[in-house]
Amino acid sequence: MVHDLQIAQDVSAFQYSAKYDGVFFIIITTHQNSNLEKIKEETFKVIHQIMKEGITDLELERSVNSFKSSYIYSLQNLENMTNQINNYNCNLNEPNSIVFDIHRYTKLKKKENVDDAMKKYLSKNYVELHIVPKQT
Repeated sequence: MVHDLQIAQDVSAFQYSAKYDGVFFIIITTHQNSNLEKIKEETFKVIHQIMKEGITDLELERSVNSFKSSYIYSLQNLENMTNQINNYNCNLNEPNSIVFDIHRYTKLKKKENVDDAMKKYLSKNYVELHIVPKQT
């Protein structure tokens, strides 16, 4: 959508885990006057293609490495570290769970784990939110 179709400025995706549930976000910044239905169609096309074909070992390795490096980098900030410790204490009753959290990602050695999770969670209901700047 960014490079080939040039219908979006950027696309990012991430998940947020909480104590009882979690959320998977796909955030797309469009170009001015982009066709939002076309972007939605292309987004679901990619999701369904990945669910059908799966991910490659290289994609899994890159994702895990990206998570680890950004997570460790974020802990260099004292405020981020205290928020994370508080989060662990609140959700896991164990404030020193940094290694536990990193291990959740590094143990993903089989791309089938990711494929199964995609089929389980990304084929369900979703919320769609459009934030469109007011024209002046």
